[in-house]
Amino acid sequence: MAGQLFAGPIDSVGFVDLTGLLEREGLLGQIPAASYTPWTTRGRIFGLPHDVHPVLLGVRMDIVEEAGLTLDGVETWSDLIDALRPLVTDADGDGEIDRYLLAFWPNDMHREKIEALLLQSGGGLFDTNGQPTIATETHARTLATMVSWCVGPDRIAADVRDFQATGNQLKADGYAVAYFMPDWMCNVWRNELPSMAGTLEIVPLPAAEPGGRRASVWGGTMLGIPKTAPDFDAAWRFAKHLYFSPELARELYTKGDIVTPNRSFWDDPVFDTPDPYYRGQRKGRLYIDHIEQVPARNASPFNQTAMVRIANASTALLRYAEREGFHEPDDLEEEAMRQLKIAERGVRRLMARNLFVGEEVDGEQPVVEALNTTRDATNAPEAMP
Repeated sequence: MAGQLFAGPIDSVGFVDLTGLLEREGLLGQIPAASYTPWTTRGRIFGLPHDVHPVLLGVRMDIVEEAGLTLDGVETWSDLIDALRPLVTDADGDGEIDRYLLAFWPNDMHREKIEALLLQSGGGLFDTNGQPTIATETHARTLATMVSWCVGPDRIAADVRDFQATGNQLKADGYAVAYFMPDWMCNVWRNELPSMAGTLEIVPLPAAEPGGRRASVWGGTMLGIPKTAPDFDAAWRFAKHLYFSPELARELYTKGDIVTPNRSFWDDPVFDTPDPYYRGQRKGRLYIDHIEQVPARNASPFNQTAMVRIANASTALLRYAEREGFHEPDDLEEEAMRQLKIAERGVRRLMARNLFVGEEVDGEQPVVEALNTTRDATNAPEAMP
């Protein structure tokens, strides 16, 4: 959502430009570049990153081991599906599947997971000039693949939602085996599902292709200093204490399971502490080891709009697959591209209503127009042609 604050001309952004200060104090290189990108517009940084939030995979290893299965040699999503497909069963013989492999569904409730998969594949939603790059071959292939997980006789995914009591019950019941796990989600499980201690292990996110990226990203927070701050120097000192002190970096992990973005602290022994909830794993080290694979994002004010429309495209593709009886990615790619083109046209139309560079468009202030149209679009799916 922060990108909406950057919709106008660079000098109208309400936060202090920190770029030069970070460079002069030698702080810029301490943070991975990907953690700065959501808070950067036109080459200027307006916020300190609170986190990196690598997305890995949480697997119910108690279920895997009980079935005599292993994740040895798993590198790609295809490998994972092959290794764990025996777990997709109708255990009670009532004709209904009792367990699926992955907690995922191609709809708006799983929008962040859809975005994580697109980013993992190497496809950003906007280019460096802020123009949409939604309808690409990479995105079409990724969309077709994720929808193929949700249809047909070999379906492996189920709609198990986070932050809901019904979803938590499905997790406890083992309705899905694998879950998308940014570092902060480890804390959600710990607090909402204490009875699941000792069942879950964190593993690298399967890659789309051999040799591909084994992590993605979900969420993030920036600390910015408003231009109206009465004492910038005091605010800056406090900001550096919050985000660049080793004591608070340790506390962030021990209390919130969030790994620091500050490279200076990555060798801290706290990240090697075995975690009993996660079967004694040194999971902090695993997350840190995958930080460099976290993909960059763009701070477009239209990012949320784009993701709503991509989620709509995902749902439309699922309905198409069910209607036509198509279950394989190769059979879905053409329709996936068509749906993504619809999504991109919708975003471009909204962007065309303002220049978000400080000039008036038909007598309207572009920043106000950008915020209003973005909010409206979150409830208005693109019409089919």
